[in-house]
Order: sequence, then C-alpha cells, then structure tokens
Amino acid sequence: MRELIWVVVGIVIIIVAVAIFMPQSCRRSIKTFSSGISGLERKLEVFDYNGNLIRTYEGRFDIQTDSAGKLLFDINGKRHIIHGGIVIVEEI
Repeated sequence: MRELIWVVVGIVIIIVAVAIFMPQSCRRSIKTFSSGISGLERKLEVFDYNGNLIRTYEGRFDIQTDSAGKLLFDINGKRHIIHGGIVIVEEI
C-alpha cells in the first residue's frame, strides 16, 4: 500500500513539473486546440476608423479569418461577419 502512495505522489510531482516548465508554445497550442473545440470566453469590440465604438460582442466563441480579411464568428447560433474597421478581442 505504501508503494502505491509513493507512485501516485511521484506521478503528481511529474505532472506539476511538466505544467510549470512547459514551454509557452506548448501552452499556446493547447489553448488553440481547446478554443477550436468550444471557443473561449471573449469580448470583441468593433470600432470605425475614427475610433468610434460600433458594436460589442461578448460570449464563448471561436474566431476565424479568411483570405479577404473578413472576421467570422458565431454567437448564440448566429453567424457574424466583420469586414473592415478596427477589431479588439480580449479573452475574459
């Protein structure tokens, strides 16, 4: 029984060490993967070229861009497409 406890403790130490010393690129890859599955909690603000706020979106969504520079995302089952303007996206 004592050996099993030491094995479990060893595994936990290894997992914690890997999480602490994992390179930033690996963390970013994991976050990108999870974002593609369920989206991230985000706040998206759209401004015109004069700096005036046009619209704010908040919720859990994934963002895509196409070759023409359009920004695409779905919130509550509705597709939103932004073409032009200044867009600021924050993870909440």
